[in-house]
Amino acid sequence: RVPLAVAAVLVAVIVTPSYTALSEAFGFGGRTAVRQLLRARVARVMSVGWIVVILVAAGGFLLARVFFSRGELSITDANQIALTQAVYALAIPPYVGGALVTRALLAANRQRLQLVVGVLGALVNLLLNVGLGAAFGVNGIAVATALVYTATFAWMLHIA
Repeated sequence: RVPLAVAAVLVAVIVTPSYTALSEAFGFGGRTAVRQLLRARVARVMSVGWIVVILVAAGGFLLARVFFSRGELSITDANQIALTQAVYALAIPPYVGGALVTRALLAANRQRLQLVVGVLGALVNLLLNVGLGAAFGVNGIAVATALVYTATFAWMLHIA
């Protein structure tokens, strides 16, 4: 849950205000203005996102030990929880970047394309979850999620 909460905060702080800016850029300067603004915002999201990944991964081991290494969960269980959070944290930058590119596509009135990307991403995620989950357990599912977020982010960024 920690990576999801962090991603939600990044979306709220960085991405949500971008929708108005992207819409204005599209209205005033067209696609060229949106492209320039999008490049700057994606660079910011990626740099902040990777710093957050490192913090979540490093801090996750400490938090897991503090919160989960008592009672019925052992240190090994706490380490497994921390590892899963660290792997899942890899999805933060492409998730937040994808939310930003979604705003750009919506500003450009490309909702149908957004639907296609979302449906295909969900189907690929389901297949990868089954395959990687069977092979690697919950960490395989986390890797599948990060891979799908990365692929859909790259696809939408290329389109945008």
